[in-house]
Amino acid sequence: MTSAILYAAVYVVGWLLLVRRRPDGRPPRVTAWGAGLVALVAAGWVAQLLRPALLDQGMRESAAVRSGQWWRLATAIVLQDGGWIGAAVNLVALAVTVGLAGEVLTAWTGLLVVLLGGIAANLLTVLTFGQPGAGSSMATMILLVVAVLVGLRNPSWREAGLLVVLAALAGALLARRDQHGLALALALVSGVWLRRRRSPVTP
Repeated sequence: MTSAILYAAVYVVGWLLLVRRRPDGRPPRVTAWGAGLVALVAAGWVAQLLRPALLDQGMRESAAVRSGQWWRLATAIVLQDGGWIGAAVNLVALAVTVGLAGEVLTAWTGLLVVLLGGIAANLLTVLTFGQPGAGSSMATMILLVVAVLVGLRNPSWREAGLLVVLAALAGALLARRDQHGLALALALVSGVWLRRRRSPVTP
């Protein structure tokens, strides 16, 4: 099973869990913070197209970060190392996720989860697996899983089973030494912590 299949499974399971809390079938709510976040990541991709050197200058690279270039932990979130297809997939995944998460998280919580979560995931990658790279996918997955955990109220057996699947996917990615496994593990811990401290936004 390739990492790409595991990534897709994470998104599908997470989106299903968020959609299940919307029984009326309404389309996802477009929020200002969600639209702004997608626009920011899209702008990073456009800037990279106009100036390709930005990828090398801002991607996550362990030696550079350890030498003091800490900004790479943040800039790597808005740059993309997967070419046109990778960037398109990441932007679509982010757009769908923020649309669903906007009914669960407040603007400040959502933005902080993406920013701090993305930075923390990049830092964990530098400190552990060490893969270089860039992309918004880890931050998106963190937002998705945190929104799922905060938004679920009295989960059914089916929803609990899907949560177990998410945890299993995190374990599978960690076993492959894939940095997205670190992001998911971080999201699971953060989501449980936030769930204990706040109530979800009423749709």
